Amino acid sequence: MQYATVDANGALTGFYDDAVHQAIPAGAIELTAAQYTEWVAGQTSLIWQAGALVAAPAVVLPPAVVAAAAVQAAIAAGCPVVSAGTPALSGTYAIDAASTANINAVSTYITVNGKFPAGQASIPWPDIAGAVHVFPSTASFQAFASAVADWVMKISLFQMGQASVLPTGSETIP
Repeated sequence: MQYATVDANGALTGFYDDAVHQAIPAGAIELTAAQYTEWVAGQTSLIWQAGALVAAPAVVLPPAVVAAAAVQAAIAAGCPVVSAGTPALSGTYAIDAASTANINAVSTYITVNGKFPAGQASIPWPDIAGAVHVFPSTASFQAFASAVADWVMKISLFQMGQASVLPTGSETIP
């Protein structure tokens, strides 16, 4: 004979078979073969209520939780950039806090000094997969930084409830 134990909400906490287990917990529910088979097949979608297996109530997440998860997924997915003039710059770039801070730092340096930092004639930048793309000019890097800022702002607008959808597609740079 098969048995099941459940929590206060009727959710399964364990199965027991008297052919295998020497002791069956007190309060365990004796199951028919059909009930046992049905419950094994649908463990997380069924609960025990009033002596029978019934569908578990659907879990509905609050909209704020769903939106926060969507924002985190969008950030983790990165910013897809397509370069019309220099296809080698096309890629999906990381937009987490550290990555955007680095992009902003280089962009600010270029704005203030009119050149790349550290005396570089060009600047290598990894995409989200780690492939390195070489920006040949400060203008190309600034276009990239602007594209990333646009993408991040679209995500921020969604997060603040000022946009109804997250960004899709890609950002295009010259």
